[in-house]
Amino acid sequence: MPTEDFESWLYQAKETEETIGNEYYINLISINYFDIAQCLKAKIYASKIIFILDHELWSTFFRNITEELINSIGTEFHGILRGSGITLHQAAVLDNRGSTHDFEIASRLDLDCHWDEIPQETVMAHPFILPFLDDIGFAYYIPAYINCILFQIKNKMKCNEWLCWNVYCALDIESNQARNRFEMFSYGQKKAISKFLMLLTLSNDEACCPEDCKKALLSYWINIT
Repeated sequence: MPTEDFESWLYQAKETEETIGNEYYINLISINYFDIAQCLKAKIYASKIIFILDHELWSTFFRNITEELINSIGTEFHGILRGSGITLHQAAVLDNRGSTHDFEIASRLDLDCHWDEIPQETVMAHPFILPFLDDIGFAYYIPAYINCILFQIKNKMKCNEWLCWNVYCALDIESNQARNRFEMFSYGQKKAISKFLMLLTLSNDEACCPEDCKKALLSYWINIT
């Protein structure tokens, strides 16, 4: 509904105040719904309210959105090739300050032709490599890392904190070369990443780094319209 109509409804919704409690209600009516950052606060409040009032409903919603995002990532990043980009195991060598020889032979360990062929166990074993990829490698691997987190949420409703934290850092505009990397993505890819960060921001699992993801979202991705 139009923003004005929503605010009018909210201000008059006494039954809502009785249901969610005075504190949450005051928080919600204090928000400027014409400001996109303020609207994010409202979504966070709403997620916490639903989590408290009806955990089963919240879990169902979260799983459904996660499933949609998995499909969206698969569609939007379909066909991306690694080409001459740095491979996952080469990035691991750089992370560990390995030798030039180690770097040259490391790519032999990466047999995948498409990012969705990368085993989740491999992603989980290398949470720190994203900063060591070049732009081509980053565009190739980031959907694999995002999908690994999404499958964790879908199957266990539980995130791996180290993996989430490193993916958040890679998607934060303040990271090295971030803006140039982000501009490589298509509009659809940017929207999918924005929705991914939104999902983690709304999570009630601290391992998903919701506050950090909120920071990354506000720094760049929330403005993708």
